[in-house]
Amino acid sequence: MLNPRSRHVYLEALKAPGGFALDHAVGTTFSLDLQTLLAVPLGFAVLDWENAKGELSLDPVTLLHALRRCADRVTIFCQEGRIAAPTKHHPLFAHLEPMIAEVHAPDESGIFHAKTWLLRFTGDEGVLYRFVCLSRNLTRDRSWDTVLALDGVLAGRERAFSRNHPLGEFIAALPSLARREPTPARREALAVLADEVRRVKFELPEGFEEVTFWPVGLLGTRKFPLNDRMDRLLVVSPFVSDGFLRRLLELAPTTLVSRPESLEEVAPEVLKRFAAVHVLDDEAVEEDADDESTEGAVENLGQADVRGQHAKLFVADQGWYASVWTGSANATEAAFEKNVEFLVQLRGKKKRGNVGIDAFLGDDENGGGFRDLLRPFQVGERKAADPGVKENEERVETARRRLARATFRLRVETSRERSGYDMALCLAGTEHLDIGEAQARCWPVTLNPSFARDVAVVAREGSVQFPNLTVHALTSFVTFEVAAGDGPKRVVARFALNLPLDGVPEDRLEQVLNAVLGDRERLLRYLLFLLARDDDVAAVGPGLLAENGGAATGGGGPDLGAVLPLFEELVRAVARSPEKIDAVGRLVGDLRKTPEGAALLPEGFEEVWKPVWAARLARKEARR
Repeated sequence: MLNPRSRHVYLEALKAPGGFALDHAVGTTFSLDLQTLLAVPLGFAVLDWENAKGELSLDPVTLLHALRRCADRVTIFCQEGRIAAPTKHHPLFAHLEPMIAEVHAPDESGIFHAKTWLLRFTGDEGVLYRFVCLSRNLTRDRSWDTVLALDGVLAGRERAFSRNHPLGEFIAALPSLARREPTPARREALAVLADEVRRVKFELPEGFEEVTFWPVGLLGTRKFPLNDRMDRLLVVSPFVSDGFLRRLLELAPTTLVSRPESLEEVAPEVLKRFAAVHVLDDEAVEEDADDESTEGAVENLGQADVRGQHAKLFVADQGWYASVWTGSANATEAAFEKNVEFLVQLRGKKKRGNVGIDAFLGDDENGGGFRDLLRPFQVGERKAADPGVKENEERVETARRRLARATFRLRVETSRERSGYDMALCLAGTEHLDIGEAQARCWPVTLNPSFARDVAVVAREGSVQFPNLTVHALTSFVTFEVAAGDGPKRVVARFALNLPLDGVPEDRLEQVLNAVLGDRERLLRYLLFLLARDDDVAAVGPGLLAENGGAATGGGGPDLGAVLPLFEELVRAVARSPEKIDAVGRLVGDLRKTPEGAALLPEGFEEVWKPVWAARLARKEARR
């Protein structure tokens, strides 16, 4: 059960089963990294997301193909003010803007902390759903986390499975938590997910017989998940609070696994009441000197430790049975009384299913469990946090919350004095912005910090200007840097907000398309992506054209020899996969919207494309 030596890549949990393709997906996370989100469609598109070294590959043509294929089918809900400020801009971030909805918990003092995915796949065999419940945020963290994936077929029945109602209600409630309502198309897709998931019969992991879905923190969902009779309890949580630990100790003899810095904050008399208190052994924390997740970055409070224990688990022995609660909730009062969280409870027989505390820790005859990664906690392992630093952290968090809830808007106008665009960050005319005892500055994520503007100017004058921007510098993502204190007690955090953006050129995404494709060789490679079968698409690598005799000419683009094989693929697609011709048609139409895009079409392409497109239109007409 939950073998700690069984590793899973995040994107693997999102990959469509054989014979199925993504129809729509909704994800929830507390914190969000834009570069990580950029890679998510690679999993949906059944693409190879690793290079030869096993590292995440962000090849621009591969990303472009995945995003254009999946972006309008994916909606992400994250806690407001918790989008990590990117250290490097990518032009394809423009495709992420409509995907992200920043949300807040119904309780103003709580946070949106749920980490889930609900995926709808379609294929010849019908509709398949997958629900993924994690302790991992959608970030580049390298921490110890848990992931549970449940697959199920949409049943041909009118009545719902009652056990699925809480999951359906959770999905249905998400748009109401958003600062900006999702588009009608996205709301309609979410409504379908919320309705259909109630009629999905999920397959349970081996050894488990029952499943219960526990959304926490929504209106009407205040029932305590850990309300069953227990003989023993194991709690694995990176963050803990005295009051909640006392509550757990009333349930059953309890073993606790947490982080040293969290345990140092717990009263010694509370820790003494536990059967055992453990932390993750230092040797279990993976070190990687080449990790770039924090290189050059300003610390983001609450996201600074990207390694170590981050899993959240509650395991209870209950007579012949055992239950596991897994998901986003820490062992704190805030998690169960203020935040929006999501837990899944699995229940099964201990012996027959090899589940329970001993099975998880490896204390049964099988061994090799989680205990091998633990060591006893010793009081005084970590220095207590400096009170001055903690005060500055609170000042920064207060400013973050107020900035995230301010009514900002971005307005774009054509520059009057020079070529380009002027973008203004505006505050609603009647709103008073007070970020307390902190200082803040801001700039578009497409620019570097030297272009930063003081947020105090926005508060005083109602707006600040970012003049003479190129179309590629226009973005709805704005970086905010908040600081409090001086010297060694100074605390700084950077984050991004996804703000309403008015007045952008209608051909902005087409300009992004031109910039990413860049030359004719990339364009032809992208066309091959569109025409390839799903099981062949990973083979469309950067060197494909050269390998097949389509080397670039002196003019910087493939010669006619690379276009003619493309003609064969187009003709084949007309007969076998006409929807691929439609995708090529959309691409060609987008390129023709700008002179730069039209110039990317290689010599001889029009002669190849015209008869193919005419054949496709004729087939459409014949079916009417």
